[in-house]
Amino acid sequence: MGYLDKSFEYKWARRWIEGSIMSYARERITLNMVLGRIRKAINMISREEILAIISEVQKLCRSIPGGESRLQVLKEAVEKL
Repeated sequence: MGYLDKSFEYKWARRWIEGSIMSYARERITLNMVLGRIRKAINMISREEILAIISEVQKLCRSIPGGESRLQVLKEAVEKL
């Protein structure tokens, strides 16, 4: 049962972070908000995975004006966590 709980937590946290990063790229939430969510999720998802998610979202957000540059700032901030 512990494995299933961890798997659920991991999947939930990953979706939460993906959505938060997308919202940040679209300027719907602030840098501080997304960093706070990442700090909470870092117990469930590794920093490397979070950086990989940011890279994936960067590829998807090329059509969003300013999205790539915002995500680059986020990536640098996550690397410093």
